[in-house]
Amino acid sequence: MFQYNRNLLAGSVFLATLLTPNAFALDFLTTDGATLYRANSTGTVYGSTTMNTQVQSLTTLPSNVTLAGASAGDIIASARSAASGRWAMYRLDDPFGAATLTQIGSLNKGIGSLTFANGRMYGVDDSLSALRIYELDLTTGNAITTYNTGVTASGGGGLAFDDVSGLFYLTDYNANRLYSWTPAAGATLIGPLGFAFSNNGLEFFEGALYGGFRQVTGTSTMRLGSISTTTGAFTTMTTISGITGSGTGFVVVPEPGTLAALGLAALVFGARRKKAAR
Repeated sequence: MFQYNRNLLAGSVFLATLLTPNAFALDFLTTDGATLYRANSTGTVYGSTTMNTQVQSLTTLPSNVTLAGASAGDIIASARSAASGRWAMYRLDDPFGAATLTQIGSLNKGIGSLTFANGRMYGVDDSLSALRIYELDLTTGNAITTYNTGVTASGGGGLAFDDVSGLFYLTDYNANRLYSWTPAAGATLIGPLGFAFSNNGLEFFEGALYGGFRQVTGTSTMRLGSISTTTGAFTTMTTISGITGSGTGFVVVPEPGTLAALGLAALVFGARRKKAAR
């Protein structure tokens, strides 16, 4: 009995360690207008590439959403500027290589940050003095519902969704704070990030909230890192210089080694359980 429990405990600790956020390096993609920067959570900046147009939102398409022209795991981007009253929506191909934007649709609103929740698409308005969130039709790209959060902000902040808690998270860069939000209950203040910022993007990954923020003091700097959903405090992981402030998209991408290690952890844990059961 003791041997059985010891093996299970060892396997559980090993797997839990591998599954802990930040146990492995994460790749970050962030935009400054048409410039796409590649970096990771250990402070390394891989470099940048210039895309064919400016974007100001990046997010990952989840498996429970059907979007024409894209598949689960694809990175979705929205344009910074309108053409004929519409803002293009793109699929970002080969982000660590040639980084090509392929248009897959358009939106009838300027969106500062896109996210997907419960099989639906949402975006935060990029220009209003009162922070508004839209539910956007997956087929037409038109806003079908408008939510007034009650938060005052000039320009759109970041927007992300946690499918475990069922909460959205958004930022107010007038006061540099983080909020949680639900369509039914509105916005709830969590706390300040701890520095002044403007353009920004948010993304949930494996139970943790991350973001990219253009720092206002020293306006050529972008800070990438994690955000406490309890206090709002920001932890800088990577800093990028030379930012112009032409729209900020942000997304988290697991490094290939992370996925391999998680698969190995599951195999090891399974093998230890079988051995213990004999």
